[in-house]
Amino acid sequence: MTHTPSQFRTVAVAILALAGATMALAADAFDRNNANISLLQQREVQQDMGIGEDMRAKLNKHADWFNGEMKKLQDAFQEEARQSGKQPAPPEAKIQKLQQEFAKRVMGELNDKQIVRLRELTIQSVGFPALMNDDVAKKVGITDKQKQRLRSTFEAMMKKLNAEQEKVLKPIYDKYNSKKPANEEEAKKLQEDAAKEAEAASKKLEPTIKKLRDDWIITVKKTVKAIQLNRFEALMGKPFKS
Repeated sequence: MTHTPSQFRTVAVAILALAGATMALAADAFDRNNANISLLQQREVQQDMGIGEDMRAKLNKHADWFNGEMKKLQDAFQEEARQSGKQPAPPEAKIQKLQQEFAKRVMGELNDKQIVRLRELTIQSVGFPALMNDDVAKKVGITDKQKQRLRSTFEAMMKKLNAEQEKVLKPIYDKYNSKKPANEEEAKKLQEDAAKEAEAASKKLEPTIKKLRDDWIITVKKTVKAIQLNRFEALMGKPFKS
């Protein structure tokens, strides 16, 4: 895991941290459990939520605690590997417990209005894929049949996307992996060249990615009723302006 050394130093705790509570300002467990605190790294999000320097300092203190605890786990993991000569199992349960405690500490600094807003911004950041989340689907009124169609078509889209990316990027990585740098400087140069070539190839994929995404969105709008989409839009709150 990586961390940001300035502003709000944290990690992306939730892959799909979604929520769908009422529009009331009183945050409930639904908001608290499903707001993605990693969004707080963005200065624009902090401004949207009314987070000033004093609050930022408090959040950074929690982030410093989390990063320190993560380093202890990493050091212990590496020491176990050194002593045993084997790769030990990652301490996933301990990491998850730390993430949960970190999220609890961060959320404890926010007021109800800020927690509700963070939940709204979380849904906005995820977009239509949020409709596949069980909690959001329930709030919006998505049926199991609708949810299954959304998930199956989304998985098919991702499978096509991954295949296209592999077709374009694998030859590049294979080419550079086959090279044997003579020294560290040459190895660094090869890594930079590979990254530039992969970035250029990825840009050429953008039209394909857009078409796959647009096709899936068409499926979403054919599957989800207008009233359900209206409810979903309400869960996102005021549009975020970056």
